[in-house]
Amino acid sequence: MTKPSRLPIQGTPIQIEIDGTTTTAYVGESVATVLMAQGQRIFTDESIYNYARTIFCGMGICHQCLVTLNEIRDVRACMTTIQPGMRINTGMTLDIEGTEETQ
Repeated sequence: MTKPSRLPIQGTPIQIEIDGTTTTAYVGESVATVLMAQGQRIFTDESIYNYARTIFCGMGICHQCLVTLNEIRDVRACMTTIQPGMRINTGMTLDIEGTEETQ
């Protein structure tokens, strides 16, 4: 599966951490944008809420894109702008075959 591409005009690259893995993001992007660009479709561990959560409305109304950000739970990924050194935890990891499983 190929990852979606970003727009050709990007901000300054910065380093962030997603589920323990360091990755590059760009100034001005939302947390949801970075997760989607990295191929992450499920934003929250299903076992916590009994169903998978991902971006839905993209404007902060539905609260379906909640992640843990710098140890703060239930932060809206669609409304939060990336900052250098951010630690994003979705509770999801990729197994060896590339399918998503919870930690």
